[in-house]
Amino acid sequence: DDRAVVVLHTQDDPEMAGVATTLRAQGHPVIELAISDPMSIGAEFVRWEYAVALLGHLLGINPFDEPNVSEAKEATSRVLAGHVAPPVSVTDLDGVWPAYAGALSGASAPTDLETSFAPVVAAVRPGDYLTVLAYLPDSAEHFRPLRQALSRISSTSTLPTCLDLGPRYLHSTGQLHKGGPNTGVFVVITARERRDIDIPGAAFSLGALYRAQAEGDIVTLAAHDRRIMRLDLPDSSPRTIGRVAAALLAAFR
Repeated sequence: DDRAVVVLHTQDDPEMAGVATTLRAQGHPVIELAISDPMSIGAEFVRWEYAVALLGHLLGINPFDEPNVSEAKEATSRVLAGHVAPPVSVTDLDGVWPAYAGALSGASAPTDLETSFAPVVAAVRPGDYLTVLAYLPDSAEHFRPLRQALSRISSTSTLPTCLDLGPRYLHSTGQLHKGGPNTGVFVVITARERRDIDIPGAAFSLGALYRAQAEGDIVTLAAHDRRIMRLDLPDSSPRTIGRVAAALLAAFR
């Protein structure tokens, strides 16, 4: 009862039309939009720009001003300069370093990867959503385990879940996370081993900037008393990500 489903399809797509019919029969609020001409996709961009603006107002967010995006940028600069530090990990789980921040600060050190998610599970309240902010390679192979785990969690618990790629999300849903209602529970995933590139004229590398963007966002989320967990992985291999995804699913199970 906390969401509506929009089904957008072409008029000659009976499969997606059937999805809308099935969801409607199950009692979900459904908005069905059928496109007759591929050129109508452009009109959908305009429609959803209006929708974002109106929904932003209803959620208490000004979509034309992103003060918390600027706040995260400033925090990134402070991390790079060494003026602020992200939360310290509480233990070492075979190379995976969990840390807790914001409203989850003070959580006990877990004994394994599954129990590291216990504070996250315990923090979820009715009407909340769970978001994984993944600073990982943008590929289907890397994201598939997390996507499957979150889909399973959502379908078995009715908890809305999101998977956002960092730092891309910072200029979109990033404003909702920090400036919207305090209904998000966040798991930030970073990896220590990553191909690095020097930035000409800068005192830091691209890899250092990449990590600082994640850590700057953690600092900003914590300043707004959000519920945050960070997992710093030894590498970004699909196998390591799969371990994390399996532990996340097991914790919510």
